[in-house]
Amino acid sequence: MSRACGRTGQGIKTSMLDRPDSYARPKATHGTASAREAPPCAMVIFGAAGDLTKRLVVPALYNLANDHQLSEEFRLVGVDLTEMNAEQWCAHLTDAMKGYVAHDGEFHPDEFAQSTWRWLTERMSYLPGDLNNPETYRRLGEHLAGLDETGGSDGLLHRTLLNLLRSLQPLVSSWRLMMAR
Repeated sequence: MSRACGRTGQGIKTSMLDRPDSYARPKATHGTASAREAPPCAMVIFGAAGDLTKRLVVPALYNLANDHQLSEEFRLVGVDLTEMNAEQWCAHLTDAMKGYVAHDGEFHPDEFAQSTWRWLTERMSYLPGDLNNPETYRRLGEHLAGLDETGGSDGLLHRTLLNLLRSLQPLVSSWRLMMAR
């Protein structure tokens, strides 16, 4: 099982109480008063080492985190064929995010809030796996169950996602077979 990026050696369990003050999220800088925090959830990115993840998905999550629209229980799980661990995945994403501050692109922040990024990376984990292999879905289900235990969602998240994953795997395999023709 992969560890969270921002808390090497300590797994994925974090709370506001066990974090040093320097890790506290900064005040929202560009959110609206009507924006509300999303409910606790785990987001799974299939193809997590890909270009769209680093250019669009993760920068959007950074903006949501910076605007306090992600709950404390939010977790991000990356799944990809690329053999790497959570720390390597986060380092890859960190390099991309820092590059956006210096260059133009789809995501171009005025500044890069290290405390927001640290908060987000504390919630990231990574699992190498092939979407055509049922073992990937079994490992992901176990990983999500572990997130459920530490996230306080009483198993609802795990049960919902596990049912989705069970139905998704045959569809992904069928799609790949069609594309191979």
